[in-house]
Amino acid sequence: MKKVLYVLNDCMRKFSFERVDGLYRALRETGEPFSLHILRSDAYDGFAPEHNCGEYNIYRLPDYSEFDAILLDVNSVFHAGSNAYGAQGIRFVVRAAAASGKPVISLANNIPGFHYIGVDNYGAMTSVIRHLHVDHGLSDFWFALGPSDNYENRARTKALADYCAANGLPCGEDRFYADSFVIECGIEAFRTLYARHGGTLPQAVVCANDHIAMGVCLAAKEAGLRVPDDFLVTGFDNAALSASFSPSITTVDQQSRSLCDACVVALRRIWNGESVPESLTTSARLVLRESTERVPYAGGGALPREPDYIGGPASSTDFNYQMSAMQYRLPGCRSIEEIGRALIECVSALNCDGLALVLDGRLFDLNRVLSFREQTGQLRFA
Repeated sequence: MKKVLYVLNDCMRKFSFERVDGLYRALRETGEPFSLHILRSDAYDGFAPEHNCGEYNIYRLPDYSEFDAILLDVNSVFHAGSNAYGAQGIRFVVRAAAASGKPVISLANNIPGFHYIGVDNYGAMTSVIRHLHVDHGLSDFWFALGPSDNYENRARTKALADYCAANGLPCGEDRFYADSFVIECGIEAFRTLYARHGGTLPQAVVCANDHIAMGVCLAAKEAGLRVPDDFLVTGFDNAALSASFSPSITTVDQQSRSLCDACVVALRRIWNGESVPESLTTSARLVLRESTERVPYAGGGALPREPDYIGGPASSTDFNYQMSAMQYRLPGCRSIEEIGRALIECVSALNCDGLALVLDGRLFDLNRVLSFREQTGQLRFA
């Protein structure tokens, strides 16, 4: 039986589930016995350092040499200035994988010394701007991008710069904004670029991912503007909300199943002693929706419109990340009063009307509490 270790820095990406499911299916279809072991962390630079330390420490649990192959999916979704790749946990997992002596494949992040398999970010982003330039006849763009230390973001940025240079399109530094992969980046990108250009709009804003694109749309709406009526917007990654968002976001589907199939093919060749290229890329698919085509997305008719799910126009928060922040913060509270104070702050950040909280009724009968464990914060009842 082959034992495969999949190390995943999840950070709430939709395609994380797609990759786990795709890897399992691809391995099962080989007809050979296997076991897929998953190490998942959920660190985020909006969380307290001690929380992220705990998230990364899950990487220290296994003996990496006990596996027949290691798949690393540790890509950065943090701010460029946060030095995400310098995090202790990331450094540890890279060292441990390298020291295991077993074949290692890195997904989406080209780490020196490991095999790399990922989507053709350069080609996919080129297809996005070519569609805007050739099919829509546009020539005036802003670019809202992710962290500069991210491998995928660098490839997407280079594709945009190269295409503009080759086609004589303006692409000076004043048209670029780069920060993170979360929705706040899109909101701040639009505000900054809009002010920088004196309220003059481009024909389109090209974004490094869908969350940035949704942030751009929200900030534009706050300024009294509409997408795609006033300008077009594109994203990348085909995130879960990109089809149900209003407007639905033109994006790039990474086709995670193809990536997973390529991983398993490469692993089997390595196990059989065959040579495998150090770098392999898989194809992506351009998905055209309302944010550029001005017509409803044909594949999203059954999906509810949920623009407020990630925050209203006046909000600068990402609902999903704020939910995670609340989920990690509440268990650390040591009293009912502290829970109350934390909830007030969390609900305010969520920008929602209310929150239902289910508690064990015994918490209100403190006479029945036998002991309080200082180390874990657990209450023991009679």
